[in-house]
Amino acid sequence: MVGGIRVTSLARTVVDCITALPPVWGLAVADSALRAIVRPERSKPEEALERAAPILKEWRALLEARGPKRGLIRARAILDAASPLPESPGESRSRAVLLAPGLPMPLLQIPVKLGDTTAWCDFGWLIAPGRYLLGEFDGAVKYRLDGLTGIALSNKLSEEKQREDGLRRLRHRIERVVNADLSTADRRAQMVDRMVAKLPAQLLVNCVPRPGFAIAPDPLPPGRKLVRRRRR
Repeated sequence: MVGGIRVTSLARTVVDCITALPPVWGLAVADSALRAIVRPERSKPEEALERAAPILKEWRALLEARGPKRGLIRARAILDAASPLPESPGESRSRAVLLAPGLPMPLLQIPVKLGDTTAWCDFGWLIAPGRYLLGEFDGAVKYRLDGLTGIALSNKLSEEKQREDGLRRLRHRIERVVNADLSTADRRAQMVDRMVAKLPAQLLVNCVPRPGFAIAPDPLPPGRKLVRRRRR
């Protein structure tokens, strides 16, 4: 009871959500809950993942104790992908969309040295020695929520531009994601296509759709396969 109102435990709430919600929101719930419990440090991801392991084990046990109910496959897939490392729901939702058609599991919070500073990139894949395809969830909404306006917002966006230019100079590939990319089936499919076009073919050889992350309507039309298009 909280304030006279009956509530469920965090573990029960997470399992309820990942069973009932679409995967793009279920993964965001699981990631957020793990992050709230683990409180990861960017520079120590291994420690965060180690602390998250017993929590995920508890959630899996609670899920399996329910038996074969609707949403079980989806919930299992979400727990297999859940992580305390993402720093925003947008990062989690983007990852869910990319996992649905079978893209490889991305690395999270990737550190890239830029001179005397470190750029922490939301997610990505190693595409060549020392080079990444980096997915960056656009922070424009975050800046507005933080109350940045006028000159402060302009300065922040300028810093982001300089950061991105620095990453490109190191020959990393960058693909930005915004909320609109997650809003409709067509936009999700376009986002997947953009990522696929920048991934090397060898990373896509064994890609198969993940049923647990299927979205209605699916990010890719039925029967469509991941094919890296040739650049002209």
